[in-house]
Amino acid sequence: HSRGNKLQINHLAWKYLPKLCLLKECLVRLSLKLRNFYSFSISLNTFRGYYKEHFLDSSYPYKGIEDVLVYLIGKGYILGVVTNKIDELALLMVNTFFPGVFSCVVGDLPTRRKKPHKDMVNVALRRLGSPKKRDVIYIGDSNVDYDTAINSEIDVILVSYGYRSYEYLDDY
Repeated sequence: HSRGNKLQINHLAWKYLPKLCLLKECLVRLSLKLRNFYSFSISLNTFRGYYKEHFLDSSYPYKGIEDVLVYLIGKGYILGVVTNKIDELALLMVNTFFPGVFSCVVGDLPTRRKKPHKDMVNVALRRLGSPKKRDVIYIGDSNVDYDTAINSEIDVILVSYGYRSYEYLDDY
């Protein structure tokens, strides 16, 4: 679980917005700058650097996830991660919290489309030895994960302990 993006935005706001401005004015300025993050005047390296130093400050595994992973591995499942987090940082986070558990981690790179496109799933499937799609289960916690699985033509299980509530996910 990560509240890292919220902390990063707070960090960037304090670093790059004037120290003395009305809250409403600051929010408008920040909102305008965040509308298109990739054209954001602050370099992605600043974002990465701060996140790399602070991702453990507010990230942690969901309660009970370790038991689920042990169960899945015990049943013979091969596990991978597909995330829209920056690839380098996703690998760092997964290896910090779950060393040796996942056979591959695929994160965001400028050279591939993010979820819900199937590109990242296809990379993961290749890294996992190209299993047949009927043997793959995509477990996610959002409508984006659902759409990713559908676009990838694989079965999906949605869980409500992540970004979306059971009530929200029930529509999928």
